[in-house]
Amino acid sequence: MRQILNITFYLTILSLCTYEGNGKDVDNIHNAANNNKGKPNLRNGFSFKNFFAKDEQNDLEVEDNDEIFQNGDGFADDTNNTDGNHSEMLEVLVEAQEQKENPSKDELLQKVETAISKTNGLAEAAQTAKDKAIEAAKKIGVVGVKGVEGAEAAIKAKEEAESKAQETQNKVQTVKTLASEAQALKEEEQIDNLKEKVQAVETAAEEAQKAKCQTEKAAELTRAEVAKVEALNAKKMAEEAKKKAEDAVKEVEDNEVKKAIETANTAASNVDKESGTATAEAAAAEQEEKKDQGTVNVVKEHADKAEKAAEAAKKAAELARAVAAKIEAQKEKEVSEAAKQETLIIVNKIKGTEAEKKVTEAVSTAASKVEEAEKAAKDAAAEAEKGEGKSSAVRENAEIAEKAAEATKMAKNQALKAVELAKAEVAKLEAHKAKDEAEVAKQRAVDAVKILEGESAAAAIKAKEDAVNNAKEAENKAKDAENAAGETKTEVEKEDATVETVKVKAQIAVSAAQDANKAMEQAQKAAELAVAEAAKEEAKKAKKSAYKAKKKATEALEGLKGLENLAGVEEAKNEQKKAEAAYSKAETHAKDAEAAATEAEEEKKKNGTVVAVKEKATKAEYAARDAKREQELAEQAAESTVNEVLKVQELAKKQNVHQLVNVPVRDSEYTNDNMEDVSEEKEEASEEKEEASEEEVKDKQVVQKHEEGEEEGEEEGEEEREEEVEENGHVPKGESKDQTENKNEGVPLNDDNAHTFLEDNYKKVKDVKKEDSELLKKMMNLDVDAEVINTLKDLGQDINQYLENI
Repeated sequence: MRQILNITFYLTILSLCTYEGNGKDVDNIHNAANNNKGKPNLRNGFSFKNFFAKDEQNDLEVEDNDEIFQNGDGFADDTNNTDGNHSEMLEVLVEAQEQKENPSKDELLQKVETAISKTNGLAEAAQTAKDKAIEAAKKIGVVGVKGVEGAEAAIKAKEEAESKAQETQNKVQTVKTLASEAQALKEEEQIDNLKEKVQAVETAAEEAQKAKCQTEKAAELTRAEVAKVEALNAKKMAEEAKKKAEDAVKEVEDNEVKKAIETANTAASNVDKESGTATAEAAAAEQEEKKDQGTVNVVKEHADKAEKAAEAAKKAAELARAVAAKIEAQKEKEVSEAAKQETLIIVNKIKGTEAEKKVTEAVSTAASKVEEAEKAAKDAAAEAEKGEGKSSAVRENAEIAEKAAEATKMAKNQALKAVELAKAEVAKLEAHKAKDEAEVAKQRAVDAVKILEGESAAAAIKAKEDAVNNAKEAENKAKDAENAAGETKTEVEKEDATVETVKVKAQIAVSAAQDANKAMEQAQKAAELAVAEAAKEEAKKAKKSAYKAKKKATEALEGLKGLENLAGVEEAKNEQKKAEAAYSKAETHAKDAEAAATEAEEEKKKNGTVVAVKEKATKAEYAARDAKREQELAEQAAESTVNEVLKVQELAKKQNVHQLVNVPVRDSEYTNDNMEDVSEEKEEASEEKEEASEEEVKDKQVVQKHEEGEEEGEEEGEEEREEEVEENGHVPKGESKDQTENKNEGVPLNDDNAHTFLEDNYKKVKDVKKEDSELLKKMMNLDVDAEVINTLKDLGQDINQYLENI
């Protein structure tokens, strides 16, 4: 560059010389100048060393010319002498060149002072630029942090600003060092060393100036890049706010909220636009900064535009945040309200619980915080609409809205935790209720099988044991539910507890309650099955008892053989039919009870409901009850039959003494027993009468030949035999031949056949006298007329005599 300027200057001088001589030999001009001034010939060339100022981009320095014309003297006074003017100009230029080439010590030292002064300012300017870059970087938190999206370029620009600032300081220090060395040479006579030091000082000053400029450009680029990052982050924030608002508005049906979502969408669009502008301006600033000839002002201009766009983007993004926070708060409030309703439904039967209190407080807090969020969102919108409004002011309102939304969310969480607490508390109560009901079912089963014994009750006893075991299981699960409910309450009271952790605890209580209910249901079904089985056994017993009653009535009719024509026989037969009909019904009911018990068991096996099993058990109970009722009717009818037979026999005694004597032969065990009871009632329960009755019983047991060959106590064999009698209509094998003959004949005893009858009946008696004595004693105690008694005494004596002769 210096060589080009030298050539240019030389050509300019040459042109002036040519113009001066109008084509004359330039040497004359030069020689004239040399003769007049004693200056070197221009053909030898000018030395342009230090002729131009290096720190002014090599522009020609005219300070020396100013010194030449400082008195106002110059070529202006000789305006009409063209040749003189040009000659003087040449002389001035030559002198200026000489002064540049041969400055004095003072001039050189002055240049050193000037360089020092300039470099001092450069160091301060570089430090200011560096601080600006660091401060700009702090806005997005990229100082020492490289994870922010799009922050790499900003970090690089900031680091470059720091590096160039340090370089500037180093150059300034170099200038100062060289300046000190130059000043130390002022006492030396030789000026050449001083010239070299001054040249080094000026060169270092130029490099410091350049480093300062680079620092400032790097700082402005940092601002631009930071603005770009802020705009991009604002865009991201706006998109997140928009999405959050859109998600929230799906659950909130409110016109005001829908209007707010439109505002958020508009803000997001504005952010997108402004972030694009900021990005473009940052790119332009970067390109300008890379140019060697690029100025700081141009880079600064691009950085300002980028910051402005970023500011607009941030304002719009903060507005979107505020609106989204408002919408979210509204959503959280509605969730809280729903949670409250759910809790109130859950705890409807247990008013005043901890859960109800907590959810009420949470809903109140949510409502309050929603109001705060709404106000902050409105303030943010108002601030964003201001042309001169700052994004920081919008951000403050957005933060208030977000904090309110967060508080609303916390209140919502409290409400949701209260719901879970309510579930746990209700689960605990339900579990205890299930335990109590299972205990009731167990007791029902125990009571049902208490009166049952033997292998026939095995099914009922097993069902009872199932009920007992399931009741125990229900009790254990109730304890688990109670413990889990306590843990749930403890978890709710923790500040850092999440809804999920509370939900887990509550679910344990709910599961325990469900298990308790299942155990209760199993206990209830087992209990109902036990009841059904017990009812079945009771019905069987009733059937057997009814059968005995029917048998008793049937056998009682045997005492009417030969007395068919007497009054009261039909009544006895009617009562026997009633007993038989009652037995038939009891048998039917027993079958119904057995069928119902079977159905109950099948219902339980296929996991039917408690209601279904209970329905079958109830059916069995009703059948057993009906069987018992028919048993009672059968027994009553049997008693009535016996009473009617006794009446007929009593009537026969009065009408015919022979018939009275013959009655025991036709009596059954039931008529004999009842006759004894009737006699006791008539004889005022005297001691002698009781003994006579006991002896009579013994006598009658001897007479009852039709029961020979059979064992007492074999109930089932009796039933089968009697049923066979009923079905086939034949006489049991054990009856005596004489009884059979009498039954076939149906003729009353008289004087002709009595002897034979007595002989046949008493010939096998071991102690005839004793039996005769007892028989006579009883006859004498009969409540009849005195004439009858005398007759009986005579008869007794005759019989006694006869028996002694046997």
